[in-house]
Amino acid sequence: MTTVQEPRERINAGVHRGPLKPTTLIDRTLWQRERIALGLGGNEIPMLSGSCNCGATGWTLTSDLDSVTACNCTMCHRYGALWAYDYEDGRIEIVGSTSSFRRVGKSDPTLELLFCPACAAVLAWRGLRLEVDHRRRMAVNIRLANLNDVGDLLIDHFDGLETFEELPSDGRRVRDLWA
Repeated sequence: MTTVQEPRERINAGVHRGPLKPTTLIDRTLWQRERIALGLGGNEIPMLSGSCNCGATGWTLTSDLDSVTACNCTMCHRYGALWAYDYEDGRIEIVGSTSSFRRVGKSDPTLELLFCPACAAVLAWRGLRLEVDHRRRMAVNIRLANLNDVGDLLIDHFDGLETFEELPSDGRRVRDLWA
């Protein structure tokens, strides 16, 4: 039976020789936590991560979020996703293989959903058109993150069904949905 060592014990025991460049989603999360535990500081900007049910794929988001968005369009409503936004090749990174879905019956869809090909967890959406600045909009599903990391984020509401406008805040946080 192996025991889990605290970061400083692991370094002193020669198990880990300082913060190495992380190579996987799990390595990156552990690396950041070890740096913080050792007083070396985390990343300049906090990094969140989420993963699918089977662990084959996930995402990272380097951002200092204060809120996420709940949209009531037909797709978001059915998937129950909470979204955090940025751009492809920006502060969002998808880790592992994904499959995609584009809305059936739309001749010119604006986005596609990315999901795990093994367990079908919805990871993110990706815009199909470039923005004016030639970047591609993306959002990750915050529900795949650890509740302790995202529980205090406020939930913004967006009417993607009828008006395509922001709705008034009701003050609820992610934690309130998982209580």
